[in-house]
Amino acid sequence: MPEIAYRVLMVDDEASQRALLESYVTSQGYVAETVGSAEAALERLAQQTYHMVLLDVRLPGIDGIEALRRIRADDEQLPVMLITAHADLRQAVIAMKGGADDYLTKPIDLDELGVAISDALGDRAEEGPAKLAAPPLPDGFICESAAMRRLVETLAIVAPSDAPVLLTGESGAGKELAAQLIHR
Repeated sequence: MPEIAYRVLMVDDEASQRALLESYVTSQGYVAETVGSAEAALERLAQQTYHMVLLDVRLPGIDGIEALRRIRADDEQLPVMLITAHADLRQAVIAMKGGADDYLTKPIDLDELGVAISDALGDRAEEGPAKLAAPPLPDGFICESAAMRRLVETLAIVAPSDAPVLLTGESGAGKELAAQLIHR
């Protein structure tokens, strides 16, 4: 059965910074992917599931604060950490009010980054980047949107637990298919 590792998307317009972040995040056992613009990041987020985003504030085109706003409009739970070379208290306040999980300054202290990633990923990261088994999908289950992929991954986390799960929604929303994924 395939395994899903924690995926981190890093967004920075400086190639050297992307290389540093990618090297460090990969060395910690996470799957690291990098892009050079907010537009590219938003496109990736629409196509793939990530467990965290590291986002530079000053980017060409859409800046990090606007990208954060757009990410939050689509997904309120995805951890997003902002990184900047130009520390500005007002900007930090705007970022945190906008839903940033953390606000780090360059040059990045890699130990601080590691702690911030663990904190942002919460309980899942306490055991390191543990692998989760991807559940087999029942026949007829369509999983093309980012939201559905996140739901399937969440169900994979919940499935091995003995905790009761309450599925709610309108008729035809897919509660029965979700239950099948949990009980397989």
